[in-house]
Amino acid sequence: MQATSPPPIFLPGSSISIPMPAPSPAPDSTIGSEGLATMLLVSAQDDRRVHQGRLLWGLAGLTMLGGLPPLALRLVGQLPSTTGNVLADLFQPLRLPIAAALTLTFALPGLLVLLSMLEGQPRPNAVTQAISRAYFRLGLLAFGITPALTLYALTGASAGWIQGTTLLTYFGAGGFALAHFLRELCDAMQQRTPAIVALILGWGGFVCVLSVYFVIKLVFV
Repeated sequence: MQATSPPPIFLPGSSISIPMPAPSPAPDSTIGSEGLATMLLVSAQDDRRVHQGRLLWGLAGLTMLGGLPPLALRLVGQLPSTTGNVLADLFQPLRLPIAAALTLTFALPGLLVLLSMLEGQPRPNAVTQAISRAYFRLGLLAFGITPALTLYALTGASAGWIQGTTLLTYFGAGGFALAHFLRELCDAMQQRTPAIVALILGWGGFVCVLSVYFVIKLVFV
């Protein structure tokens, strides 16, 4: 509703009037009330900025999960630093984001080819929405758990316990994000037959095995 200006004020004993400024409209509190994270999660717009925001959240959350607990262990002397290799120290926080990116994007083209052979076509832009939400959910869960792991590492937790919990967090958050990705992909199919649903679920099992492989190659080697 458009705000109306209040009536002018007349000075006593004169015909001079002072106009009063119109009140400024109330700011839109839609984004502030729901929060940026909620807006990125529920937004259905095929906007490049929305996709970039989700991917940045995912990258930042996984980088923190892979970097902060080991850094805390080094600060308290529970984990020895690498043998003077600066590149290895810089690469360590990026291992989990790279593993997550390779796990999902490496296997996705094969799934789309198999779906086309079964005449299963997802709705336009549905795959982009689903994959960006998957990275966003993964990073958001990592954001929530990393501070607790870092605090435990600073208070004297063993390196084995912190590393094991970090991997359990990564696989648990990845399974949660993958389950939602598979559900969104099934819902986006224009023609959903039992064969298509079975193919998508089987592909999800393959992605779980692939994630273990990439973690072993990137984190433990």
